[in-house]
Amino acid sequence: MMIVSQTQFDIRQAVNKLRLALYAVLAVLVWLLAAPQSANAFSSAAQQAIVVDLSTNTILYERNADQIMAPSSMTKIMTAYVTYRLAAMGQISLEDTVKISKKAADKPGSTMFLVEGEKVSFRNLLIGLMIVSGNDAAIAIAEGIAGSEEAFAVLMNQAAEQLGMRNTHFVNASGWPDPGHVSTARDLALLSAALIQEFPDEYKMFQRRDFKWGGVEQANRNPLLGANLGADGLKTGHTEAGGYGLAGSAKQGNRRVVMVLNGMDSKAERAKEGRRVMDWALRTFSTFALVHDNQIVEHARVWLGTRPYVPLRVSTGLTLTMRKADEHKLSAKVMYDGPIEAPIKAGDVVGELVISGPGLETQRISLQAAYDIPRVNRFVAVTRGLRDSLWGDPYGEPEGVIR
Repeated sequence: MMIVSQTQFDIRQAVNKLRLALYAVLAVLVWLLAAPQSANAFSSAAQQAIVVDLSTNTILYERNADQIMAPSSMTKIMTAYVTYRLAAMGQISLEDTVKISKKAADKPGSTMFLVEGEKVSFRNLLIGLMIVSGNDAAIAIAEGIAGSEEAFAVLMNQAAEQLGMRNTHFVNASGWPDPGHVSTARDLALLSAALIQEFPDEYKMFQRRDFKWGGVEQANRNPLLGANLGADGLKTGHTEAGGYGLAGSAKQGNRRVVMVLNGMDSKAERAKEGRRVMDWALRTFSTFALVHDNQIVEHARVWLGTRPYVPLRVSTGLTLTMRKADEHKLSAKVMYDGPIEAPIKAGDVVGELVISGPGLETQRISLQAAYDIPRVNRFVAVTRGLRDSLWGDPYGEPEGVIR
């Protein structure tokens, strides 16, 4: 009887333990389902994607960003970039005109409705190129600058190399399908950033909502415009090989975000996903100025100096882009070997500011002495040493600036 009773007791214990374990698992599952998504949990339907905050060059999201892909009409960003650069160098004027060839006028696909023999300025061709994605405009620009698309592609590839677009090769000016015409999301983001930063005045044209040429008015194909996101560019693309793509940019306050999405299944998905990804980037992240140029962050104790403390400053400030929810989790520590022995020269590196936080690569910023502190003479050093040994440090600790 005692053995049976003991066995029954053990079974009840096992059942109770199992029940508690199941409750624990259910509790964890409920917590996981209720927990907010982290930055790493975000995903895009695009097959290739990259999202960059240009204010700090912070990558907010990437997926297959270095995967070789067909850039489709996003190629036209490079066509515009090369044209703007040549104009800035004085080799052409945007008011120069190009006589439209039969090849340009007859090019199928998206068009600004150019007519063979008419003369059109580079400026108007660029509007037709970027706003209505004119393949005819791309060929006309290429022929007007280099004589042929093939010769213009050489200029495109030279520019790509100079920009660090390591996985890109252009064959034509429009993005017309060709097995050798390839790029990556990362490379197109580099190109987009370069165009925006180098040619801010010309870039304003990218936000035009429509363009009329040859009696035909067409709307800008960029689905981000009008979405109340601060979007002002850049370019859509579509080919069978590449799927539906979008290079987009938006600016809110001092922040500018550039994204490249590609490999989506439809125009509708491109529009929906483009707006969703840009909204996520702008809403989830923010840019924080943690320290400013020449800011004093601490006062360090000085040994045998004419002053008891030396201010420590950063020569260059630090601005970070990170999740808004993680701002209060940042940690900043001032580190130096103290007391710092005099003499000290202004600009001497005497410590570092270490900033860390969730999802953030630890930042280390050199701290410099803010001004000169000479060493006291031998007599003062001896008397001060005796005083400190008998009565302790009379100065105490100053209030720190950053803790």
